Amino acid sequence: MSVFETPVARQRGKRFQASDPRARGTAGIGREPVLAERHLVGSGVPGTGGASLWAEHGEGLRASADRALRAVLDWNGAPEQVSAPFPFKETLTHFQGAGRAHAEPELVVSLRDAHSRLPGRISMVETWLPSTFDQEDGDYSSYICAPVFAFVAPEGGAHDADDALIATAMADLLLIETAALEATPHRRQQVRAKAAARALTRLAELAPSFGVDAQARDAAVSELSRGAGEPGPAGRGLAESVVGSVRSEIREAVDLALLPTTRLHDELMFIRCIQVFEGIYRRVAVALNRARDGLSVGDHVSVRAELEEAATRVEAMPVLFRILTTMPVDVFAVIRAYTNGRSAVQSRAYHEVEYVSAPRNPGPDAEGSKRPDPGGPTLEEIYLKERERVPSEVTAAMTRLDRAWRAMKLSHWGITLKIIGDVPGTGGTSGASYLRTAADTALFPCLAQDGGRP
Repeated sequence: MSVFETPVARQRGKRFQASDPRARGTAGIGREPVLAERHLVGSGVPGTGGASLWAEHGEGLRASADRALRAVLDWNGAPEQVSAPFPFKETLTHFQGAGRAHAEPELVVSLRDAHSRLPGRISMVETWLPSTFDQEDGDYSSYICAPVFAFVAPEGGAHDADDALIATAMADLLLIETAALEATPHRRQQVRAKAAARALTRLAELAPSFGVDAQARDAAVSELSRGAGEPGPAGRGLAESVVGSVRSEIREAVDLALLPTTRLHDELMFIRCIQVFEGIYRRVAVALNRARDGLSVGDHVSVRAELEEAATRVEAMPVLFRILTTMPVDVFAVIRAYTNGRSAVQSRAYHEVEYVSAPRNPGPDAEGSKRPDPGGPTLEEIYLKERERVPSEVTAAMTRLDRAWRAMKLSHWGITLKIIGDVPGTGGTSGASYLRTAADTALFPCLAQDGGRP
């Protein structure tokens, strides 16, 4: 049975009432962002700075809403004995064309009702549906559809699933950007597509366990070095080789996890980038947990290997920040208004990296963030206890990761300052100043104190 199939026992739900409080739409977002989005979408220039190629209007939008609603209502009403596949395609088409904030209210209510009547077994449909009706109570996790990725790459599973998700999300981003470039070959879109292509050629560092096609990668690198440096057939070929090499469950999860709140093209890039960031944070957290376990039993070879792989991933992350820098300031202001309260400060994986590394004293800005329990002494605490027996190579690997992590946070601060300025963050933090303080905080403070000497 496909992961998109589940036994269904449904009664056709009550018809939606316009006053139903469960269909929030754009309420609470404010008039200015809504008008600004409408202006950008209606500019007639798709791609960077404008509408996504999927954006729907007028009759097209109403038609996609009707198709999705009919499909969901039919699915809800399927007999007990029938195992019916959920209408993902129809639902996703409408949400990607309208944006979560503008999705048909009756459809949103029907999706919530459908989820409430699911039998309770873990399935892709049960995992995905909450992100379709999170307009009122959504957070960072539901925004990036993190549970969908976790469904196909659960904690404790093989790390190649995480890297396959990272690679597929990056490849999908390049395919989205090259499609936009073909539709509207303006300068901003050229810069975006090139940045996405360059990032994909760095998969060996960002997702080390993913077996990228070396020939396809080298062809893409060569293509970028010639002429205008735009991704062409070779860049698309690399992306297609990545997507074509992964399991169907990975492709399906990546497809379903692209649920923008607006019809803006730039939000598709934004979601894909932070999904990749989250995947990298997950793998770095796993590496630190393994390094901690290895250090506690004196397995210094594996500790060094885990730390060096983590450092390699983090050192390559600037290519992702380069993609984010192509976001027009006025466009991000709109996206930011639509996603208020869904901040990366809520990232569980990011905080796990820091809390497993060394003891932390969260400041007032971090009150709303996730604070994972490290489940025992941190890596730094074990390191200090075993310091006399720890080889210098392990200390060097810790120092390398520490420097890469701080450099990554410094890049995050710089981009935030450039795009939104020094204003409060969407997650309740003080914004850029919070990120600047965070960038000064070492992953392993003991190394910062003594210069990393063993």
